[in-house]
Amino acid sequence: MTIDMSEYTSSQYLRVADLKEVEGGTIKATIVNIEVNEKYDKPDLILDDGSILSCSPTNCNILARHYGARSDDWLKKEIELFVDTFDINGVQKEGIKVRPISPPLPPEKKQPIKSRKRDPFDDSIPF
Repeated sequence: MTIDMSEYTSSQYLRVADLKEVEGGTIKATIVNIEVNEKYDKPDLILDDGSILSCSPTNCNILARHYGARSDDWLKKEIELFVDTFDINGVQKEGIKVRPISPPLPPEKKQPIKSRKRDPFDDSIPF
């Protein structure tokens, strides 16, 4: 009898601890789908092993510079995941960072990253 052991695993979301448990501390994976996580307003990268990486702005910038701003251009791209230290509001925290492995798209095929400038007519004060 074969048992689907995925029913007994923890969350599919990758955590720093998951990478620290892997020999060498890195995971190579291919992006097979991208979904928007509406709860956290971030894209989730669905990887070929079924795991999910909640894609931080830093990782989005890295991938967009390499593959362009269209999510479709990130599909089937191989990436490496590793643990790195990030400065978050002056506090050093560990997180998962991506390193593109697949070759970058040529500049003429990349959709450029759009500036996320504030609406000049929005005079509300953010709190």
